[in-house]
Amino acid sequence: MVNLIFLSFLCQQLDWPMYMGNPQLTGVFPLGTAAAYDIPPTVKWTRNIPVGMRSSVAIGNIDSDGEIEVVVASTNGILYVLKGTDGTNDWTYSVGSEMWGAPAIANLDGDPAIEIVVGADDGILRVLDGITHAVEWSAQLDGPVYGSICISDLDNNGSQEIIVGTGGSTGRRSLWAYYGNGTLKWSTSLNRGMYATPSVKDIDKDGQVEVVMGTYNGDSLYSLNGNTGSIEWGYSSGGTPAFISGATLGDVTGDDTVDILIVIKGIETLRCLNGITRRVQWEYKKNGFALSGNPAIGNVDASPDIEVLLPLSIGGGIVSPILSIIGGNGSIKHEYPFGTSHYLSYGSPLLVDVTDNNILDIVIGTHSGTVHAIRGTGTLIWNNYTFNTDLEGAAAAGDIDNDGCLDIVGGGYKYESYQRDSLYALEFSCPAKVEEESEKWGLGGINVYPNPGFGSVAIKFGNKSASPVCVKIYDCTGKIVRSITATPG
Repeated sequence: MVNLIFLSFLCQQLDWPMYMGNPQLTGVFPLGTAAAYDIPPTVKWTRNIPVGMRSSVAIGNIDSDGEIEVVVASTNGILYVLKGTDGTNDWTYSVGSEMWGAPAIANLDGDPAIEIVVGADDGILRVLDGITHAVEWSAQLDGPVYGSICISDLDNNGSQEIIVGTGGSTGRRSLWAYYGNGTLKWSTSLNRGMYATPSVKDIDKDGQVEVVMGTYNGDSLYSLNGNTGSIEWGYSSGGTPAFISGATLGDVTGDDTVDILIVIKGIETLRCLNGITRRVQWEYKKNGFALSGNPAIGNVDASPDIEVLLPLSIGGGIVSPILSIIGGNGSIKHEYPFGTSHYLSYGSPLLVDVTDNNILDIVIGTHSGTVHAIRGTGTLIWNNYTFNTDLEGAAAAGDIDNDGCLDIVGGGYKYESYQRDSLYALEFSCPAKVEEESEKWGLGGINVYPNPGFGSVAIKFGNKSASPVCVKIYDCTGKIVRSITATPG
C-alpha cells in the first residue's frame, strides 16, 4: 500500500537566518530540528579567515541547490559564502569595508534565490542574490552599520522587511526599514548612534509589531511602530549608559505579557521591563562583573518557567567569568564558572539541544577559544574543543551537511597574528534508528520530490499496515503549520 500526499512547499531551508536566530533575539534553535547524541561532537572543519568576524554567521540553502551554505560577514571587508560540508569557499564578494554585525538571509522577492543582507562601516546596506552573487540593490545610510541585520514582517502582509540602525558615538543617527525590493519603508532619527541589533515583536498585543532599539552614548530605549516607524515610546534608563546589546523579547515572567530584557552598559545591569507599562519587573547585577553579549531566553531545565541566560565577564578584580541562569522572576537559579583561564568577550549564548533529550542546553565560547556546552542546571556537558582564536562571535546552529544531524558553527575575531581558527564547525552524530523505526511501524523509505522544490511537492512512502499515518509539516522556525493524516488507499 502506497500513500501519496501533495502539499504546498512552505519555505526554503534557513536554519539560522540572522543574529540570535530570530527577530526576538532569543538565541533558540528550535527543538526537534536536528538530532544529536548525548556525546561530545567532533570537529567537522575549521577555517582561517583573515581578521575573522565579530558577530555570528547565517546558515541556510541560499541558492536552491539542496546544499547548505554558511554566510560570514568578516571584518576584512569580504563576504564569504562557505560550503557547509567542508568550509571551503562557495563564493566571495568584496564589500570593501569592515562588517561588524551578522548578515541576515531571507527570500525577499519570492524567487528561488535567497537574498543576503549585510551592512558595513561605509554606511551602505547591500542586498545580494544568492544564485547570481550580484548586488540586487544597495542604499546609502546616514552612518556606519555596527549592529546586525534584522528581517521581519513589519506590516503583516506576508512579506519581510529589513531593519537596520546606524552607529557613531556623536550626532543623531537613524533606524531604517526597507522593503525587499529596495524601496524605503521608513526611517526614524533617534538621539544617538546605534551599536545594537533591532528586535521585533508585537509587545503590546495590538496586532501590530513593534521595533525595539537602544542607543549608544545615550540613555534611551525606543519602541517604534513597525509599519510606520513612528516612535511609540522612549524609555530612559537614567544617567548616560549605553545600549550595546539588542533587546531580547519574550514572556519570561509568566504573566502573558511580552517582557523586554536589556543589558545596560556603564551600570552593568540586566533589566526586565514590562512591554506594556515599561515598569521594571526586576533587575540583576553582580558586583565586580561586566555584562557582555545579548541575553538569551528559553526553557533550559524542563521546569515550567522560562530562564534568562546571561554571560558575565571579569572586571574589578574578578578573575573567573560566569554564566548566570536566571529565573523569570529575576532570582538566580544556577551559576556556571568558566575558570580563571577563560575570559568572555561579547559572545551570546546559543540555546540548542546537544544531548538529544528534548531540553535546551547552552553553548557559548570564550576569549581563550574554548567552546562550552552547559546544562540548564549549571553543570558542564563538555568543553573538549579549544580553537586558536577569540570566540567573540555568538555560535549558530543548523544542519550544514543535510544529514539530519545537528551542527554548530562559531568563530571570532583574531586579535593576534598567530591566531588562525577564525571559524569552526562541530558535527554531532545521529541516532541510526530511522530505518528500524520505519520497519517497526511498517513504513518503507520516505521520498520527497522535488527536493528542494517550490509550489507543490510530493511525499511518498510505503505503508505495509492498514493503519493511517500522520504527516506533520514544520516551517523554518520549527513551528507545526500543518498536520495531515494519510489513510491507506
